Amino acid sequence: QTPLPFGQSRAAQVIPYSDGLDSFAQVKLSVQEHGRDAVLLVRAGLAKDKVFPHLMSLRVLRQFQGIRLREVSYRTRPLIFFTFSAIAAHLVGADAVVIGENGQGSFGAACLPFADEWWFRSTHPAFVVKWANVLSRILGKVIRFEQPNLWKTKGQVLTELRDKNLTDGWDATSSCSTRP
Repeated sequence: QTPLPFGQSRAAQVIPYSDGLDSFAQVKLSVQEHGRDAVLLVRAGLAKDKVFPHLMSLRVLRQFQGIRLREVSYRTRPLIFFTFSAIAAHLVGADAVVIGENGQGSFGAACLPFADEWWFRSTHPAFVVKWANVLSRILGKVIRFEQPNLWKTKGQVLTELRDKNLTDGWDATSSCSTRP
């Protein structure tokens, strides 16, 4: 098989990018810290990039013609994204896979059912550590996952973006709970 087209650059960070606000914030902060050539996004689908078309990205298909594979709990989504992110990190020699989810989104179960939100928290640090261990064994190399905004609220992360003048493009994000 032909190699993945990552070029010769070495990404410092691989970011699972969901088109949501949390991953948007993480991309902005990582690009500011490391530069745009040091950040690799792992994205879903083949839709046109709305916010970060200039960044290197690996696209993960999520629909196949003639088949509907909807798994409504979203449990498999992080497994797919984190696995492809770990593979990409391994191939480009990245320092870490960086997950932008923060606060309540990582730790807390929803108090009430709301839209498409589920109680399962796929970015809970205990889950992330266990899955990183599995992926490290499979790939034969330690794959490090980081969650730099884990102990912040969404408001704190957005305030940091505003203070660093990094909010351009936030209005093109689309978080899961905004669809309904």
